[in-house]
Amino acid sequence: MNNYEEKREKLTLMVVELRHIGDSLYAHCNVPDNYFINDIYNMEMIDRIMVESYSIIKGNENIVMALNSIRRFLNTINSQKIILMNILSFSRGDIYNNMKINELRNLIRSIFPEMASNIKIIESVLENNYGIINPYKTASQ
Repeated sequence: MNNYEEKREKLTLMVVELRHIGDSLYAHCNVPDNYFINDIYNMEMIDRIMVESYSIIKGNENIVMALNSIRRFLNTINSQKIILMNILSFSRGDIYNNMKINELRNLIRSIFPEMASNIKIIESVLENNYGIINPYKTASQ
């Protein structure tokens, strides 16, 4: 596999990872009151792929801007989850804990539309400009 093909494969992996993050956030938006999903989102793989594949996408600022926005949102969500876990470890009572859990879910619900939009922007640009698609994409995505 030549260098260009390897970079394209890495960008395909990034699309798969972004879709996984989007699916996880969607699931979190739909949990019942007083419950949450304890995923901590890691951008390390996506950051590494961006560095290794930068020569392919460097001319497309839409991808870079969308990824920066996703990184910012995930950092916010991760920070709030860590705060929530600390609050829950002190067990201040179900009413207070449930209020904090629901605040986190509402934060994710407020962020999710823009996150989903950014993921679609990245998928669309990579597909239209470079022929890179998510090989695991289902009809509903």
